[in-house]
Amino acid sequence: MKMFRDVMSIFKREFLLFRKSTFLQSISVLFLLIAGYTFNSFSFYYGKIESYVFIKGLTRLGILFIPLFTMNSIAKDKLTGELEIIMASGMKPFHYVLGKFKFIQTQFLVFTIFFLIFPWIYKVFGFVKTPVQLDLYLIALLGYFLISSFYISLGVFISSFNHYPASAAGITLGMFLLCFFLETFPVFFPESGFSEVLKFLLPDIRVQNLLYGIITLSDIIYFSSFIITFIFGANLVVKWKKY
Repeated sequence: MKMFRDVMSIFKREFLLFRKSTFLQSISVLFLLIAGYTFNSFSFYYGKIESYVFIKGLTRLGILFIPLFTMNSIAKDKLTGELEIIMASGMKPFHYVLGKFKFIQTQFLVFTIFFLIFPWIYKVFGFVKTPVQLDLYLIALLGYFLISSFYISLGVFISSFNHYPASAAGITLGMFLLCFFLETFPVFFPESGFSEVLKFLLPDIRVQNLLYGIITLSDIIYFSSFIITFIFGANLVVKWKKY
Protein backbone atom coordinates (compact mmCIF):
# COMPACT_ATOMS: atom_id res chain seq x y z
CA MET A 1 0.00 0.00 0.00
CA LYS A 2 1.50 3.32 -1.10
CA MET A 3 0.37 5.23 1.97
CA PHE A 4 2.05 2.78 4.33
CA ARG A 5 5.26 2.79 2.27
CA ASP A 6 5.36 6.58 2.17
CA VAL A 7 4.71 6.97 5.89
CA MET A 8 7.36 4.36 6.73
CA SER A 9 9.80 6.09 4.38
CA ILE A 10 9.38 9.39 6.25
CA PHE A 11 9.47 7.55 9.59
CA LYS A 12 12.78 5.88 8.74
CA ARG A 13 14.18 9.18 7.47
CA GLU A 14 13.23 10.90 10.74
CA PHE A 15 14.78 8.08 12.74
CA LEU A 16 18.08 8.43 10.85
CA LEU A 17 18.04 12.19 11.40
CA PHE A 18 17.33 11.60 15.10
CA ARG A 19 20.31 9.26 15.37
CA LYS A 20 22.55 11.94 13.86
CA SER A 21 21.14 14.75 16.02
CA THR A 22 23.00 15.17 19.30
CA PHE A 23 20.52 17.92 20.20
CA LEU A 24 17.41 15.73 19.93
CA GLN A 25 19.07 12.83 21.71
CA SER A 26 20.15 15.15 24.53
CA ILE A 27 16.64 16.58 24.81
CA SER A 28 15.19 13.06 25.05
CA VAL A 29 17.63 12.04 27.78
CA LEU A 30 17.03 15.29 29.68
CA PHE A 31 13.26 14.79 29.47
CA LEU A 32 13.51 11.27 30.90
CA LEU A 33 15.89 12.38 33.65
CA ILE A 34 13.58 15.20 34.75
CA ALA A 35 10.57 12.85 34.56
CA GLY A 36 12.40 10.29 36.70
CA TYR A 37 13.37 12.95 39.22
CA THR A 38 9.76 14.18 39.32
CA PHE A 39 8.45 10.67 39.94
CA ASN A 40 11.04 10.09 42.64
CA SER A 41 10.29 13.40 44.39
CA PHE A 42 6.51 12.95 44.38
CA SER A 43 6.73 9.33 45.54
CA PHE A 44 8.92 10.12 48.53
CA TYR A 45 6.96 13.27 49.40
CA TYR A 46 3.56 11.52 49.47
CA GLY A 47 4.89 8.19 50.71
CA LYS A 48 3.04 6.49 47.87
CA ILE A 49 2.79 6.64 44.09
CA GLU A 50 0.31 9.38 43.20
CA SER A 51 -0.41 8.64 39.54
CA TYR A 52 -2.50 11.79 39.04
CA VAL A 53 0.15 14.11 40.46
CA PHE A 54 2.97 12.43 38.53
CA ILE A 55 1.21 12.32 35.15
CA LYS A 56 -0.06 15.87 35.62
CA GLY A 57 3.56 16.93 36.15
CA LEU A 58 4.54 15.14 32.94
CA THR A 59 1.92 17.03 30.93
CA ARG A 60 3.38 20.27 32.26
CA LEU A 61 6.84 19.07 31.30
CA GLY A 62 5.59 18.30 27.79
CA ILE A 63 4.60 21.95 27.33
CA LEU A 64 8.31 22.85 27.49
CA PHE A 65 9.78 19.89 25.60
CA ILE A 66 7.33 19.08 22.79
CA PRO A 67 8.06 22.34 20.88
CA LEU A 68 11.71 21.25 20.73
CA PHE A 69 10.70 17.96 19.11
CA THR A 70 8.20 19.41 16.62
CA MET A 71 10.03 22.58 15.55
CA ASN A 72 12.17 20.74 12.97
CA SER A 73 9.37 18.51 11.70
CA ILE A 74 8.41 20.52 8.60
CA ALA A 75 9.96 23.97 9.03
CA LYS A 76 13.51 22.64 8.67
CA ASP A 77 12.64 20.79 5.45
CA LYS A 78 11.26 24.04 4.06
CA LEU A 79 14.35 25.95 5.12
CA THR A 80 16.78 23.47 3.56
CA GLY A 81 14.70 22.85 0.41
CA GLU A 82 14.30 19.15 1.18
CA LEU A 83 10.51 19.47 1.23
CA GLU A 84 10.57 20.40 -2.46
CA ILE A 85 12.68 17.35 -3.26
CA ILE A 86 10.41 15.04 -1.26
CA MET A 87 7.25 16.39 -2.91
CA ALA A 88 8.86 16.14 -6.35
CA SER A 89 9.47 12.43 -5.73
CA GLY A 90 5.71 11.81 -5.79
CA MET A 91 5.14 11.79 -2.05
CA LYS A 92 1.64 12.95 -1.11
CA PRO A 93 1.56 15.82 1.42
CA PHE A 94 -0.72 13.88 3.77
CA HIS A 95 1.60 10.88 3.83
CA TYR A 96 4.54 13.20 4.51
CA VAL A 97 2.80 14.96 7.41
CA LEU A 98 1.50 11.69 8.87
CA GLY A 99 5.00 10.20 8.81
CA LYS A 100 6.37 13.23 10.65
CA PHE A 101 3.63 13.05 13.25
CA LYS A 102 3.88 9.28 13.78
CA PHE A 103 7.63 9.44 14.41
CA ILE A 104 7.34 12.05 17.18
CA GLN A 105 4.26 10.31 18.58
CA THR A 106 6.20 7.03 18.67
CA GLN A 107 8.93 8.73 20.70
CA PHE A 108 6.36 9.68 23.32
CA LEU A 109 4.84 6.20 23.18
CA VAL A 110 8.29 4.87 24.11
CA PHE A 111 8.45 7.43 26.92
CA THR A 112 5.01 6.28 28.12
CA ILE A 113 6.10 2.63 28.18
CA PHE A 114 9.22 3.72 30.06
CA PHE A 115 7.07 5.44 32.71
CA LEU A 116 5.07 2.22 33.03
CA ILE A 117 8.01 0.44 34.68
CA PHE A 118 8.47 3.05 37.42
CA PRO A 119 5.86 1.59 39.82
CA TRP A 120 7.36 -1.89 39.55
CA ILE A 121 10.85 -0.60 40.30
CA TYR A 122 9.55 1.11 43.43
CA LYS A 123 7.51 -1.93 44.44
CA VAL A 124 10.45 -4.33 44.04
CA PHE A 125 12.81 -2.17 46.09
CA GLY A 126 10.14 -1.23 48.65
CA PHE A 127 10.56 2.53 48.26
CA VAL A 128 6.86 3.19 48.90
CA LYS A 129 4.42 1.52 51.29
CA THR A 130 1.32 1.83 49.12
CA PRO A 131 1.60 0.26 45.63
CA VAL A 132 0.04 2.00 42.67
CA GLN A 133 -3.43 1.03 41.48
CA LEU A 134 -2.49 -0.45 38.14
CA ASP A 135 -5.82 0.18 36.39
CA LEU A 136 -5.88 3.87 37.37
CA TYR A 137 -2.21 4.28 36.45
CA LEU A 138 -2.74 2.76 32.99
CA ILE A 139 -5.71 5.05 32.30
CA ALA A 140 -3.67 8.05 33.49
CA LEU A 141 -0.88 7.05 31.10
CA LEU A 142 -3.46 6.81 28.30
CA GLY A 143 -4.46 10.38 29.15
CA TYR A 144 -0.81 11.44 29.05
CA PHE A 145 -0.32 9.80 25.64
CA LEU A 146 -3.46 11.44 24.23
CA ILE A 147 -2.64 14.95 25.44
CA SER A 148 0.96 14.52 24.24
CA SER A 149 -0.36 13.48 20.82
CA PHE A 150 -2.64 16.54 20.87
CA TYR A 151 0.31 18.85 21.52
CA ILE A 152 2.50 17.05 18.97
CA SER A 153 -0.13 17.39 16.22
CA LEU A 154 -0.52 21.09 17.07
CA GLY A 155 3.26 21.53 16.97
CA VAL A 156 3.52 19.82 13.58
CA PHE A 157 0.69 22.02 12.27
CA ILE A 158 2.45 25.20 13.45
CA SER A 159 5.74 23.98 11.97
CA SER A 160 4.02 23.47 8.60
CA PHE A 161 3.52 27.20 8.00
CA ASN A 162 6.90 28.32 9.34
CA HIS A 163 10.17 28.41 7.44
CA TYR A 164 12.36 28.67 10.53
CA PRO A 165 12.45 26.03 13.30
CA ALA A 166 13.12 28.62 16.01
CA SER A 167 9.98 30.60 15.13
CA ALA A 168 7.96 27.37 14.98
CA ALA A 169 9.19 26.44 18.46
CA GLY A 170 8.43 29.92 19.81
CA ILE A 171 4.88 30.01 18.43
CA THR A 172 4.20 26.45 19.59
CA LEU A 173 5.44 27.21 23.11
CA GLY A 174 3.34 30.39 23.11
CA MET A 175 0.20 28.43 22.19
CA PHE A 176 0.90 25.82 24.86
CA LEU A 177 1.42 28.50 27.52
CA LEU A 178 -1.77 30.26 26.42
CA CYS A 179 -3.71 27.02 26.96
CA PHE A 180 -1.98 26.62 30.32
CA PHE A 181 -2.91 30.10 31.56
CA LEU A 182 -6.46 29.95 30.20
CA GLU A 183 -6.94 26.81 32.28
CA THR A 184 -7.03 29.00 35.41
CA PHE A 185 -9.91 31.16 34.10
CA PRO A 186 -12.73 28.72 35.06
CA VAL A 187 -11.25 28.51 38.57
CA PHE A 188 -11.64 32.25 39.18
CA PHE A 189 -14.81 32.73 37.12
CA PRO A 190 -16.74 29.45 37.47
CA GLU A 191 -20.13 30.95 36.56
CA SER A 192 -18.94 32.61 33.36
CA GLY A 193 -20.21 31.30 30.03
CA PHE A 194 -16.68 31.69 28.68
CA SER A 195 -15.52 29.29 31.40
CA GLU A 196 -17.88 26.62 30.07
CA VAL A 197 -16.44 27.07 26.58
CA LEU A 198 -12.90 26.74 27.93
CA LYS A 199 -13.82 23.60 29.87
CA PHE A 200 -14.93 22.08 26.59
CA LEU A 201 -11.99 23.26 24.47
CA LEU A 202 -8.85 23.21 26.63
CA PRO A 203 -6.90 19.92 26.54
CA ASP A 204 -5.53 20.26 30.09
CA ILE A 205 -9.10 20.41 31.43
CA ARG A 206 -10.45 17.63 29.19
CA VAL A 207 -7.68 15.25 30.27
CA GLN A 208 -8.60 15.53 33.97
CA ASN A 209 -10.99 12.55 33.92
CA LEU A 210 -8.37 10.29 32.36
CA LEU A 211 -5.73 11.37 34.88
CA TYR A 212 -8.14 10.40 37.66
CA GLY A 213 -8.68 7.01 36.03
CA ILE A 214 -12.03 7.71 34.38
CA ILE A 215 -12.47 6.92 30.67
CA THR A 216 -15.28 8.71 28.85
CA LEU A 217 -16.11 8.38 25.16
CA SER A 218 -16.47 12.16 24.81
CA ASP A 219 -12.87 12.74 25.94
CA ILE A 220 -11.51 10.11 23.54
CA ILE A 221 -13.50 11.67 20.68
CA TYR A 222 -12.31 15.15 21.69
CA PHE A 223 -8.61 14.30 21.54
CA SER A 224 -8.93 12.14 18.41
CA SER A 225 -10.88 14.88 16.59
CA PHE A 226 -8.37 17.62 17.34
CA ILE A 227 -5.39 15.40 16.46
CA ILE A 228 -6.95 14.51 13.10
CA THR A 229 -7.87 18.16 12.47
CA PHE A 230 -4.32 19.40 13.09
CA ILE A 231 -2.82 16.67 10.90
CA PHE A 232 -5.17 17.49 8.02
CA GLY A 233 -4.50 21.19 8.61
CA ALA A 234 -0.75 20.62 8.22
CA ASN A 235 -1.48 18.54 5.12
CA LEU A 236 -3.42 21.43 3.54
CA VAL A 237 -0.69 23.94 4.39
CA VAL A 238 1.99 21.76 2.78
CA LYS A 239 -0.26 21.08 -0.21
CA TRP A 240 -1.30 24.69 -0.84
CA LYS A 241 1.76 26.65 0.18
CA LYS A 242 4.14 24.05 -1.15
CA TYR A 243 7.63 25.31 -0.50
